[in-house]
Amino acid sequence: MRITNTGALSLIFTTFLFSAFLTSKFLILTELIPLVLLNGFTIERLYSRLLSRKFCKFDYFLIALNSVPYLLFFTVYLIIPLIFIIFAFITSYLKIKIIPTLFGTYSIVSLYLPWSAILYEINIKVISIFVLWFLYTLTQSLYVEYKIPFRKISKNTVRLAWIISLFTIVYFSLYIPIILIGLIEPSIRFLNPGNKLSSAKDIKNLGWKIARRTIILMLVIIICEIFIRYYFIFRY
Repeated sequence: MRITNTGALSLIFTTFLFSAFLTSKFLILTELIPLVLLNGFTIERLYSRLLSRKFCKFDYFLIALNSVPYLLFFTVYLIIPLIFIIFAFITSYLKIKIIPTLFGTYSIVSLYLPWSAILYEINIKVISIFVLWFLYTLTQSLYVEYKIPFRKISKNTVRLAWIISLFTIVYFSLYIPIILIGLIEPSIRFLNPGNKLSSAKDIKNLGWKIARRTIILMLVIIICEIFIRYYFIFRY
């Protein structure tokens, strides 16, 4: 029985929600939603197959089916998730552990930029939100890998990743200062990641805890997008 990858599904739909929240292009939104649902189905199906390097003809058909519609919505920002997807495939076939999973995660979250370009526009404030969401996801993926008992990632890797991320996020917070609120909970968690899980059975519970804590950051991002979408408080 195949286990549904709820983490990948929640990440892609949350990222799309952030992008769609800015839009007033509702006709384009209705055209893009079926494609995003297809993206979610494909990512969920191919995740485990990417790690095992076992693709069938239908899988390649799905990849093509996902790719062709983006020619109609093409934006240069699509290059970013494409690069991550390519690296995910390369590192998978090179049998490099953990890395394909990380690149796959980053490809999903980096869809925020092309979706925002299609549905709204790209400006420094949108990029600021992307930097926060991307670097949070990057560090959290390392945090999860660290917590898994059989993974050889140290807590200092998580700390260093978040410290570097903080400098970048704080710089971009000059354009949307409210973003700084979203740094409080992740900083507490990532700078003091605690001990590894005692058993792989605890991974599911860890996932639910992370989901609950991520809600705080999600609310901060949505508030930032409300300001971008409806107000003119933050100016260059």
